[in-house]
Amino acid sequence: MLALVVQKKVKASSIIETIVAVLILLLSFAAGIAMYNQVVLSTYSGLKLRAKLEQGFVADSLVCSGKFEDGAVDRQDLRFEVSYKAHDSYPALLVMHVEGYDLAGNKLSDLLKMVRRPDEKD
Repeated sequence: MLALVVQKKVKASSIIETIVAVLILLLSFAAGIAMYNQVVLSTYSGLKLRAKLEQGFVADSLVCSGKFEDGAVDRQDLRFEVSYKAHDSYPALLVMHVEGYDLAGNKLSDLLKMVRRPDEKD
């Protein structure tokens, strides 16, 4: 049996339809990129992340050095304010409070850490 080939006229898209389709695609990609940027900006910025990491280093350094006075520590473009308060329930412990700020004074990080009083022995 011979297959009959029927020639049909295939409708092709015009250049206008193609341009409209590409514009719709570009607009959807632009909206997606804008949403992605908002998500990235709403999370920790690099400075906040660095402040969070360095505040642990500052706290550990102060504990190792045995300095238990209120004060401030400057590291590059970050400032860490350190304060100590006696623990209410355990008199042998101090509560170290470290707050990280940028140069404009915006609070970036916060840390509470329990430390043993320097005058307490094991």
